Parts: sequence; structure tokens; C-alpha cells
Amino acid sequence: MELYSLILSCGVVFSCVWCYDFNLPNNTEPISYDLKIIPDLKNNTFLGYIHITFSVTEPTNQIVLNARNLTINETDIDIICLGFLVQEVNVNSTEFDVNNALLIIHTIEEMQQNNYLLKINYTGIIQEEMAGFSITTYNVNGTERYIAVTHFEPTHARSVFPCYDEPRYRSQFSLEVVVPMSYSVLSNVPVSRIGADPRSFYFQGGSNMPTYLLAWAIYDQETYFNMSSNVSGIVINTWARQGLLDQVAYANSISSTILTTMWSYLNKPITSRKIDQVSVPDFFVGAKENWGLITYAEESLLSKSSAATSKTIQKTTLLIAHELVHQWFGDMISVQSWSYPWLKEGFSQYFQYNITSTINPSWQLMDQIVVDLIQPALEVDSENKHALNNYGLSSEKEIRVMFDDISYNKGAAIIRMVRNVIGEDVFKIALQLYFSKHNGAAVNPEKLWSCFQTAAASRKLDIAKGLSANLAGWADNPGHPLLYISKTDDNKYNITQKRFLYNSTEESSWWIPLTFMTQNGVVNKMYLPGDHILLANISGSEGGWILFNINQTGFYRVLYDEENWLRLKQQLKTDLTKIPRINRAQLIDDLFNFARGGYIMYNEALSFSLYLQNEVDYIPWVSTLRNFDFLLKRFYGQPVYGVLKDHILNLMKNVILNVGFEEVPVDNHIQSLKQMLVLEKACYLGHQGCISKATEIFKNWKNGGSVNQNILSALMCTAVQYGSSEDWDYVYKQYLLSTVPLQKSYLLYSLTCSENVTKLEEFLDSIIANTSILSSKDFTAVINSLSSRPSTAVILFNYLLNRDYCKKTLSLRSDYEEEVLINVLTQLLPQLSSKEDILKLEKFNNGTCITNASEHQIKSLVSDGYKTIEWQEQYHSSLLTWFREQETSTPSPSISTSKPISSGVSQIVAQYSIFLCIFIIFLYKPIIYN
Repeated sequence: MELYSLILSCGVVFSCVWCYDFNLPNNTEPISYDLKIIPDLKNNTFLGYIHITFSVTEPTNQIVLNARNLTINETDIDIICLGFLVQEVNVNSTEFDVNNALLIIHTIEEMQQNNYLLKINYTGIIQEEMAGFSITTYNVNGTERYIAVTHFEPTHARSVFPCYDEPRYRSQFSLEVVVPMSYSVLSNVPVSRIGADPRSFYFQGGSNMPTYLLAWAIYDQETYFNMSSNVSGIVINTWARQGLLDQVAYANSISSTILTTMWSYLNKPITSRKIDQVSVPDFFVGAKENWGLITYAEESLLSKSSAATSKTIQKTTLLIAHELVHQWFGDMISVQSWSYPWLKEGFSQYFQYNITSTINPSWQLMDQIVVDLIQPALEVDSENKHALNNYGLSSEKEIRVMFDDISYNKGAAIIRMVRNVIGEDVFKIALQLYFSKHNGAAVNPEKLWSCFQTAAASRKLDIAKGLSANLAGWADNPGHPLLYISKTDDNKYNITQKRFLYNSTEESSWWIPLTFMTQNGVVNKMYLPGDHILLANISGSEGGWILFNINQTGFYRVLYDEENWLRLKQQLKTDLTKIPRINRAQLIDDLFNFARGGYIMYNEALSFSLYLQNEVDYIPWVSTLRNFDFLLKRFYGQPVYGVLKDHILNLMKNVILNVGFEEVPVDNHIQSLKQMLVLEKACYLGHQGCISKATEIFKNWKNGGSVNQNILSALMCTAVQYGSSEDWDYVYKQYLLSTVPLQKSYLLYSLTCSENVTKLEEFLDSIIANTSILSSKDFTAVINSLSSRPSTAVILFNYLLNRDYCKKTLSLRSDYEEEVLINVLTQLLPQLSSKEDILKLEKFNNGTCITNASEHQIKSLVSDGYKTIEWQEQYHSSLLTWFREQETSTPSPSISTSKPISSGVSQIVAQYSIFLCIFIIFLYKPIIYN
């Protein structure tokens, strides 16, 4: 339970944990906040003074606010009516609801409809974890310095001041921050004035905004500096601590370009007069988009040429674009409820690729978005996850869950799909209308859908009627469709849909925009009504293949009949360029997920993937290696593991030759990304030439030689994995000596690649015992890195379970020790490949003194673990047989959709197709657009 204390004048603390809803009532609402903060950075506390002007919308005897971790004396609460006669309102009593983080102030007099002023003096805690008002330290010439920043999204403003901490409330803010000598402060707007006390900084005049966007950053003027640029009167300042300022040059420059490009796209300038971008040491999140004051983790913002790679430059650019896009989507227009954060996060995810692609078209980002975001979103969405719109949230934990791959990546996928349905011009018109109507407001998804429908109608698109309702289904329904495509004898196609789930199906339907092409290269469009099966006559497919979901613009999977799979497979074998590269990636991703879910056999997906021996394009290989990673993790330590690695390497022969080990020209961005991807994976799989080259390059680097950063970062992990104990010590020393955040990041990752059990356990012992060695964020990075590779995941698993939890904590350096433990075990579980490992987890659960809640969660993990073992046993034998047959060149099987999961969708099609064909011919006429 979180710390919260409310000190009443009578010395009694009342609590009513069952009386109030999680959401605030509607009888009062804020107009403005006047907040004063006086921090004590050495003792991690602060004094707070809040004046809230609010309106009463219906008579009431209570004010309900959000508050958490604050100490409030009831005698320090005053209420004044601001009516014709200004008069005091007497406080009767005060209580709090700990579970819902509510402060309830009861008044003696009933407050009528009017405006009121609420004054509260209180104290609070500056957190070391990056939530609410937090602090971190750094060292300059042996002296410890502080930087204290805020991170209020989604529900952390309530831990810093009593407020209406829901996104639907947008208000004016005035802020005063009193800082120690030599320190200064940034906020959402420029400093309006400095008080008589030079330590007091005042900020006024910003736009109305929700509480989660209010922000400040307190920094040491002697050791924090900025680089500036100006874009059409908007000042961009990018900040870094002493010694790192030269590493913000790229970020500052690209920020100006991104801002002007987005501004031009929407034809809408931002309302901020300035944007400060502050790099923060040990910042747990990648970045936070506070209006006019964006905070970043240092390694996410800084870029030094000697340490930067093509991959890190792209990652930094995309992140900056994401946060700057939020100045429109999320700041100028915010969401009414955390039930649909995709309304801002989905747009930022989509536009970070769209805008950066406009700036750097050779990066192929509108292709990369498919394998980076869309396909991973489909994978996550194949489980029983929430819909994009998830109403009825009743706790802060449920709100935090909404900030996941569904909201971010699926949100981006649906936005991309809409853009392709209505076209780029209408998409722009819709968004410009969206900002024209709703700038400065909090909105719901219906407002967005309405703008899309209005824009479509303005251009007289046939799909305009009912478009809003059709699009809403994609946000309201959980999951995504699986299309079954089967050809009849008279060159017609049955198209049916169900919800795609691993190892099950579910009756559900969507309005689906379909795109398809035939072997003659002609692309067509049609729309599948959500509650119907559509029979379409498709010209040009006689005797050839048909391909649906061109460039994977639709958020669905496609399962063809056996004949079409064979024709697609033959096409890839004879001339793979006839099928777009995104669709080659899609075919691989769909097939491997069909096999994972039991819709087809794995040997059928593997047989299709044999075409990859001739594939050298980056996009299909990203999809391929991600899907093979799933199998490698599931079968680690099993007999099939070794032959699986050999098979993947055999498929990679040509692409390994294609990338080579020589430095790629700096202007060939995609080739650089492909080289890093392929070499890192080839080395991991045990490619002897790659391992030898990694060892050679590592020795050259140790001796001070010049080494290409792309190649070094790709091969460093392998060098440590196969290197000596002395090599590991050398890399560790370089990590401790480095002052370049990017370099420290990949050196730390490389340390976790070692499979030396003794070395890793000693390393874990040292960083747990001495918290000064690694920052909290770097410690978490170590745990996550160890969890990501099967060989090191097993080492970490045994290390955690062998510690005596009752006598000493696992010391995962968090106030939420057990929650962190559960999260780590959850990451490790899919890579535990033996019943012995699951039994260890059971024994650990029964023999420790963890809480009942954690015990229940571990029991659930144990249950999932046994299901994983069952899944392995189901597929292991057939996979091993197929690989051994490949070694003797046994002809590979064709893909058959006649043996899907037990629900037998193909059997249903077989039983009903004749009836449906006759029925639909009389009822429906297909809609086809050329």
C-alpha cells in the first residue's frame, strides 16, 4: 500500500476505502491552479502550496480531489466562495481513500453553483524512481550534483499536489519554484519573472492543459548547459550536463527539421513559444512529452559520432519525432480518458515514421514500420488482450497497463490503415479538420472518426457513409481478423473472417478494407462487410496466384487454400521480386504465426521459408529472424535446438555474403542496418567465420585500432561470449571509464552476453551489494539483457531462485521488490525448456516468505510454464523429423489448411461453401475498385 497520510486537527486519521469511485465525481471542476513548490534536494522532500480555482456545477457538501503520498494538516485547508460576496466556506471534516488516491473535503455549508478558491498547504516526497517529482544525481569532478524533474503521466501529478488528476480536465497553471542557490528551473513556458528572492522562478501564461503535462526541471546552472536553434520564432533548447553538450548537436538540429515538417503536414503551428529538451541521467523511460519541456534518458537523446551507429541514429531520430509529434497529438489535443491513450500514442508512433521518412526517404521507414510496429502488434494482439478502447478502468494499475503495445503499435497500425483506406489527401483534410475543431480540448475517439467521415464525404468517397461506425469497430473490438481465402472451381473466391487467436478462434467481425493483386500485377480494392461473407469474381487470377493485403496496409492475417500457397511459393522460387518485399515479410510472419497457433503444421511454414536462401532484402529478414527467435527461445536446450540453428544459418548464406564484414558507406542506411542485423544473428547462431571476425575486430579495438562502429556494436556481444575472463574484465573497465552514454549502453549489454556462470554471478553479486556501481536504470538494463537470451536467462533464473529471499531480499533495487521479481520471472518463463525448471519455480514459491499476492502470481507462472512445456512436446518431434529430412534432401511438404486447430475453420468452409456461394450470389454484389 502506498504511503499517504492526512493529519487532522483532532489528531485522528479517517479513511473510507469503500465509499468512493475511482473516477472523480462531476459536481466540481477546475478552472486554474496556482502552485508553489519549495524543494529540499538533499533530504528529498518539498513544501507545497496549492490554490485551486474551481467551479461547482451542482450543489454539494464535498470536494473530491486526487492526492497520494502527501501530508496535509486539516487546519491548512481553506475554501473561499468567489461569488458576489467573497466569503469563507467552513471545513467540516476531511478523509481519504487510500485505494483510489482520493482526498475528500466535507464542508459545513452546502456549496452552490459558483466559483470557489481552495487553498492547501502540504508536504511531499521527492522520489528516486522516475515518477511524480523525482531526483537523480551525477558526478562532476568528484562533486555530487542534482537534477530534479517531474513525470506526471498518467497518474503521478497527484503525488506532487492535490488536483483533478484526470486527462479530461484542462486548466490554466501558474507555477512558482524556489530552488537552491546556483540552481535554476525550466517549465512548460519561459520564465515570466524572477522574484525578489533570486531563487524564486515564476511561470505563467501557458495554454490550458491536463495535469499530466505540467512539468518542471531543476538543474545546476554551473554544470548543465544547452544548445539552441530557432524555428519560425520557436526556440529549441537541447540540454546536457557538463562534458556532454557536444553530443546534443544532432538532436538539436534534427528537432528543428522534424518540427517544421510536421507543422507543414498539419498546416498547424504549435502554440508553445519554446521547446526545451532535457537529457536526464538515470531516466527510466525513454522520454516524456511534457508541453514545451520534453525530458529524455541521456542515451536516448545524445549522439556522439565515435559511438553512434546507423541503428542508434535512427532510434534517436524516431524518438525525438515521437515526442515532438506529441506537441500536437496529446498536448494541443488531449484525451478525455485513459481508456484510449492510443488516440495520442498511436498517432505519435505512426508519425514518427511518416515524418522521419519524409526527411530521410532512403531509410525506407514506411516499410520498416511494418516489421517494427505492425507485425509485433499483431503478435501481441493474438493473445486475449484489451481493445484499443478499454472502458471501465478502475485503478491506477489498470491505467498503467493501457500504455502497452496495443495502444502504441496497434494504434499506429489502425491509423496507417485508415490513411490507406481514404488516401493521403483526405487523411490530411481530416486531421486539419480535427485540429480546427478540437485544438485545446480533450477528445474521445468518436471525435476523430467523425472528422474522417466528414473529410471522406467532402471528397465524395463511396465509403463515406457509415465510415465512422465502421472504423470504430477496429477500436472497440479486441483482437484482429483472420481472413480465409479459398478458390472455387469457377474462379471465384470465398472470403470469410474470424478473430485470430493462438490455439483458438472466436466469432467476431470487422469492416475490412481489402487490397489484392494477381499474378498479372493488377492491384484492386474491395470492402468486406463486417457481418457477411463476400464472394468476389477476380479477373486475372486464372491459373495464377492471388495475394491479399498489399504492403500489409490492413491489420489482419490471411490464410489461403493449399493451391494458392503452392503458387506463391513457386513464384518466390522463380522470381521473388514479383511479390512486394513487405508482402514477402508478411507471408513469413503470417505462416509462422499460423503454425504457432495450430492453424497449420510448422513443417509447412518452414518449407515455405526455404525461398529465403535467395532473399537479401532487409525487411523480410527482420520478420524472419524475429519469428525464428521465438522458436530458438522455446526450444533452447532441446535436441531440435542445434539443427534449428544450422537450418537458419543455411538460409542465411546468401544474405551473409551480401552484407560482408567491410564498412558500409555512410549514405547506405538500410544496408548498414541489414549488416548489423545479419552479423549479430549469424554470430549468435555460431557461424564460425563471424565468430572469428568478431574476435579479430575485438582484439583490434583493444589495441586502439580504428573499428567501424556499426560492426563493432554488432560483434562485441559475440567477442565477449567467446572471449576470456580477461576480455570480460577489459570491457567492464571500459564501461566504467566511458563518459559517452551510447557507448556505455552497448558495452553494458555486451557484458551480459558472457555465458561464464561464475563471472555473471560475481557481477550480479557486486552490483546488488554495491548500488553505486550501476545506476538503477543500468541495473535494470542488465536484468533485461540477461532475460532476453536463452543461455543467460537460465543463469539468471537459477541465480534468483538460489538466493535466500527470507533472509535477504533479492535487492532488485526497487520499492516494489516482489513486483520486479514477478516481472523478471515472467520474462524468463518462455525460455525455460524443461520440467525441472518449472519444478524449481514451484519449490521456490513454496519455500519462501513472499506475500500471498506474489505467491498467487507465481502459481500462475508455474501453470503457464507447464503449458509451454506441453507446447514444446507437441511440436518438438515433428520439427526434429523435418530438419533431419532436410539434411537428406527429402522433398518438402506443401501447405495444407485442412488440418487447422480443433475448431476446424476449413472444415466449416468445406461444409458450407456450396450453400453460401448460391446464397450470396443472389444477395450480394461485390464492390471492386480498380
